[in-house]
Amino acid sequence: MKFLIIVVVIFLVDIISALEDCNIKFNLTDEEITKLKRAQLTDPSEDIKCLIECEMEEAGLIKNGELQEDVVIEKFGKENANKILESCRGEKGSTNCDTAFRLHNCFTRTRRRAALLEVLSRKV
Repeated sequence: MKFLIIVVVIFLVDIISALEDCNIKFNLTDEEITKLKRAQLTDPSEDIKCLIECEMEEAGLIKNGELQEDVVIEKFGKENANKILESCRGEKGSTNCDTAFRLHNCFTRTRRRAALLEVLSRKV
């Protein structure tokens, strides 16, 4: 569990750095950025989806709308990456920005599920 937390923190630092660089390109409002950081995106604008694409590209996770599996393994470790790839490999949207948004949501769900299962397994 500690390893997973460390990996997620390192990943988040990369993403936040990329987010700052990408925010300059898309000029989102503070409210939109807050919603993005808190993962409170129910009906995101195209700019938010493209910001997510930009940050995932900057982090190396996607390239031209394609998931870079080797980078996912490098950033998350083989065991965690396998869970993410199993769950998220087939995510495709109508545009590269939409694909990135779908992948982002899938990554978040998968990481939360893995963390919950880890906690529950310790109680047994």
